Order: sequence, then structure tokens, then C-alpha cells
Amino acid sequence: MQGKLTYKDETGKNVECDVIAVFKNGGNDYIAYTDNKVADGKRDLLVSKYKTNGAETQLIPIEDDTEWNFVEEYLTKNLLEKGDEVDD
Repeated sequence: MQGKLTYKDETGKNVECDVIAVFKNGGNDYIAYTDNKVADGKRDLLVSKYKTNGAETQLIPIEDDTEWNFVEEYLTKNLLEKGDEVDD
């Protein structure tokens, strides 16, 4: 783990997450994190682009299929090397 991340969900509630990975591609910064919720025996993995402005970090949804393909490939390669799984 690379630390903690706290964000406000759609209801305004603070959600604390463990950071799994931080990586870059094409001028974009990405962060993979988990809120440690388990569904079907698997821990949720969330990924966003992010921008940092001073002490504040803004999470940005990934909406482009090309970006998602890169993210999936990156996480599969790097997480599988550590024994984790990435599902489609």
C-alpha cells in the first residue's frame, strides 16, 4: 500500500481508502485505490485520474475507452506480479 486517500462520496460522506498504485500515462496521473468493500468475495478496486492543486487533490472519472484499456493493462501487469487479480 502507498498510503491513504479520503474523498467525499455522492452523499457527502467521507470515505477512507487505501492507495494501491499511482501511475502516469500520456500526461495524465492515475490512482488506483480501494474502499475495502468486498463483493462476491473480492475487494473493490477503484481507479481515477487525479490533479493536485496545492494541498487539494481532485479525482476525475475516466470516461475514455482508450484510457480504460491502458489502465486495465497496467493494473493486470503490475498487480498480477504481486499476486492480486484484476477482473474486467
